[in-house]
Amino acid sequence: EPAPAKEELPEVVPMVEVIKISQQNIPIKIVGYGTVQPTIKAQIVPQVEGRVIAVHKNLFSGGFVAQNTPLVTIDPSDYELDLEASQAQLQQAQAALITAQIRIVEAQTNLTDATQDLERIEDLHEKGVLSRRDADKAQTMWKLNQVRVEKEQAELTNAKSRLDGARVAVSRAKLNRARTQIILPFNAIVLSERVDPGQYVLPGQSIGEAYGTSTMEIPVPLKDQQLKWLPGLSITSQKNLSQLSLHRAEIKGQFAGKERHWQGTVVRTNGQIDPQSRMIDVVVRVDNKFDVQSNQLPLLPGTFAEVIIHGSILEN
Repeated sequence: EPAPAKEELPEVVPMVEVIKISQQNIPIKIVGYGTVQPTIKAQIVPQVEGRVIAVHKNLFSGGFVAQNTPLVTIDPSDYELDLEASQAQLQQAQAALITAQIRIVEAQTNLTDATQDLERIEDLHEKGVLSRRDADKAQTMWKLNQVRVEKEQAELTNAKSRLDGARVAVSRAKLNRARTQIILPFNAIVLSERVDPGQYVLPGQSIGEAYGTSTMEIPVPLKDQQLKWLPGLSITSQKNLSQLSLHRAEIKGQFAGKERHWQGTVVRTNGQIDPQSRMIDVVVRVDNKFDVQSNQLPLLPGTFAEVIIHGSILEN
């Protein structure tokens, strides 16, 4: 049989794309995920007891309440009467102090006169003009006036103490009257409420819960070796944030069928490593521009977010 013809196969080489590379400084980006939490969360608790006479119209789950707006008003009648009574006691204490001041001036004047009389009578006794009995009588009068001065000084001290106590009572009465209006010192969204007009509330009784809208925090679990790309990160919140080089973070989350974006900064870690996952939570804080008049959606608690943290620069 004739030998098969030899055929030279073409060499097949892969197609490649050629790029000219150069050294660069690459910013490290760390990607993590976390659930949004409010920075401020507070129980709504009265500090005085009484019957509720008014409730804010937005005191319901999801209602927005501006800072320093009365949420609940307790009947202030009893506390106004207590204030009037304490003010009357203050006036009495002021009058008693004035009386004590006058009495001690009189006692000191009498003591001065008695001292002068004693010196004069002792001099006359030494000259033989007056008897020893007259000198002893002057000595007794001087001691009596000295005792009266000491007594009036003690009365003056007591009057000052009673006046201070009366002033404290007035301040406490004013404070209790002011506490009949329950307010929050921050813009808040109500999470829950358990109070109605006419209800009798007691000090320490929780009647609702709210969270502040100004800032939100996202704990992002990271591996401990990833922290090397976040130099200057505070383990706790003891340091002043203005003195730290805060790392910028981008937040992405889904809400109302769209992807939303927010900006934040890394402020600290939670100070401990999870014993099961061996991860450490890095806390990202977001300034929340919550405006009920705006169409811009704020970052809401409970949102599951993707967080991109801008770390240090990898040089060359």
